[in-house]
Amino acid sequence: MSPTYQAATERGAWKASIGRDGALESWIGGLPFDPKTIDCKGDPHAALKIIWNFKKGWNGSGGDAEWYYSYWDRGEQLPLYYRGLHKSIMLARRAEPQFIPTEGDLFANEKRLWGGGITVLTPQDARGIVTLNYAYKEEDGPLDKAKNLDTWVWIPDLRRVRRISTAQRTDSVAGTDFTVDDLRSFNGVVPQYEWTCLGEQRVIAPMNVTGLAYPYNDAYNFGPYGFSFADDRWEVRDAWIIRFDPKNEDHPYDHKDIWVDKEIYEPLFSAAYDRKKEL
Repeated sequence: MSPTYQAATERGAWKASIGRDGALESWIGGLPFDPKTIDCKGDPHAALKIIWNFKKGWNGSGGDAEWYYSYWDRGEQLPLYYRGLHKSIMLARRAEPQFIPTEGDLFANEKRLWGGGITVLTPQDARGIVTLNYAYKEEDGPLDKAKNLDTWVWIPDLRRVRRISTAQRTDSVAGTDFTVDDLRSFNGVVPQYEWTCLGEQRVIAPMNVTGLAYPYNDAYNFGPYGFSFADDRWEVRDAWIIRFDPKNEDHPYDHKDIWVDKEIYEPLFSAAYDRKKEL
């Protein structure tokens, strides 16, 4: 964990609490909840504390990365992929000490948590698509105030910008079974789901790998065109298992289970079940 983030956690002094509808209250930066006090069996809020620690983990001042996303098309059984760029910047709850006077806000009266988006580079028929996202502080609040992301998409073929509705966040992505809220296993608004801690489990997962992968090595992308995880370093990891049940009846999932690393709060595995409760 970054020393800057550790210092922000110490300033927060574990004052965060769980509010109505699972909202995050009294959090000003750093890790919201002390991992040593999370009791999966005895604390009804254990899963909420885990997912908030997951959501508020160390992200620096934002992101600047290349990404590679691949999947198998069910109909043609062909490996398909997208490749592009991602940039984002934290606009609030910054951990750096120079933002202490503004409680982590980058600008006065800031209402957003972060801003950012992606640019698609390949395949050719999607090249040039650009998105802009704004996440708001209100997304941490109770259900009647929890604000979804605002998303705009520039579509080159149409030469126009489209605004994406909040309902489309649970639509399928590029013909797959997955949704926008599935990114990084969970990319949604916490109060829009019921959360349960199913327990703890020791699992093996790729961690501290020795070989550089994409974008440093194009051939090593873990997709259908890439190498097997079996070539990597695997470690025994202690994980929380948490489950979300959507409060929205129109959501395509009945529930989803996520294995969250107890040390670094990264997702190790996840399993989603449709409305028929089938994997």
